[in-house]
Amino acid sequence: MGTVSLQGRSILGLEDFKAEEIERVLDVAAQMKRIVLSGNKKKDYLKGKSIVTVFSEASTRTRSSFELAGKYLGADVVNITKSGSSMTKGESLRDTLLTVSAMGTDAVIIRNSSEGAALFASKVKSPKVKTPLIFNAGDGAHEHPSQTLLELFTLREAGKKIKEMKYAIIGDILHSRVARSDIYGFTKLGAEVHLTGPRTLVPKKLEAMGAIVDDKLEDALKDSNQFLFLRTTNSELRIRGNNNSIRQWCAWEIGNFYTKHKEEKYYTSFYDKTEPRNDILDTFRPMREVVLGEIR
Repeated sequence: MGTVSLQGRSILGLEDFKAEEIERVLDVAAQMKRIVLSGNKKKDYLKGKSIVTVFSEASTRTRSSFELAGKYLGADVVNITKSGSSMTKGESLRDTLLTVSAMGTDAVIIRNSSEGAALFASKVKSPKVKTPLIFNAGDGAHEHPSQTLLELFTLREAGKKIKEMKYAIIGDILHSRVARSDIYGFTKLGAEVHLTGPRTLVPKKLEAMGAIVDDKLEDALKDSNQFLFLRTTNSELRIRGNNNSIRQWCAWEIGNFYTKHKEEKYYTSFYDKTEPRNDILDTFRPMREVVLGEIR
């Protein structure tokens, strides 16, 4: 079988990606990592290409990662944010994309609060200009493919086997674009993905995507090799009318879980009061890593 090629392809989500295509991205990422860690990380692979990031939501890690990656590879990168553009005057996403395309942009990296924004962007065309490639950096509660690719890459670099891994996602699944991309990405590579959280925030219909919904936190964590605890920031709580149910659920479920299993080695470090995090819960810090059945 020949080398899988993704040249000239937009990345709107992982739903339509095949396992071998995800593996190809991870293989290339490993090569790029070696370049970034080398003494000379400036290359000319994208010399002469232009990239524009169009972010209508605030971002630190995602936007700076895309910007630096483009610059490391030799591209010219321009950032457009909602607060610093004509979007504040009511300019539509369509008009913004047409303007950017008319400037000869080769790729647009988009983050938007609306589900389907990346797909919409890929369909915005003008007969007089070339349509740029579109990369989804998060669209509403739909998908966040680059985040999942990073998680898969990190685990692979750490020597973890994704195939047959039990991977648990905990928290507000309903509003999480990361959870949806994780379900697609991890299941395509052979992992068993479990979901748990407050019942109103974990729709059973997600089982149709290949995940397993657990009503109990204990069932999701039992024998899990790795897990993701979805954060709920203060800004997200404000968007939902300051609904504090997710934090209350975390405190109740995790407190009970710890009390029940505190004598077992597997769970000894699950509950940790040594370093409070106000953005999650005053007395709770989620575990950082699950290694070989032990929570560290």
